[in-house]
Amino acid sequence: MDTQWNPKKLHVTEFAKAGQSLSGIEPLQNYERLMAEIRTQSPLNPVTWSARGFVRPVTGSPDDKCVDLALKTTLFSTCQRCMGELELPMALTHRFIFVKDEATAEALDEAAGDEFEEDFLAASKEFDLHNLIEEELILAMPFIPMHEICPEEVPLQSTDADFRAVLSAKPNAFAVLGSLKKG
Repeated sequence: MDTQWNPKKLHVTEFAKAGQSLSGIEPLQNYERLMAEIRTQSPLNPVTWSARGFVRPVTGSPDDKCVDLALKTTLFSTCQRCMGELELPMALTHRFIFVKDEATAEALDEAAGDEFEEDFLAASKEFDLHNLIEEELILAMPFIPMHEICPEEVPLQSTDADFRAVLSAKPNAFAVLGSLKKG
């Protein structure tokens, strides 16, 4: 890897203009916010990533400075139905187009809506690609992680036997009132 291209301080427009590529295999522990979202007692698989910069010609406008990002890992979470371990294989590819500032990026994202798969980001001379990798993995995680079919049958009940025993041991409030009325 060329030492000129530091993934934590990447001059993205020059990276794209030069048509350069970066890749890495990093331990999951390097991504603190992501670690807070997963089961840490499970295996911690590394994050394999690659980034490729390029310029895409645009008729009548300045050329787009783009970075294609590819990520691969397997995360583990807790199934919210059975509370068991849930394996989440992740394989993502995404294209980012870098523009001059945040306001332009926001305006282009709003204008594009859901039509385009690319995201617009503000260009920087010290862009943190590592942070972008972490953001993409967090965004790819399911909001409510669940197995499609849980490995063990899940009892679907709102109370258990201990709860019912406590309820039956308490005297019925209306029965107590009834005894007061008779007395």
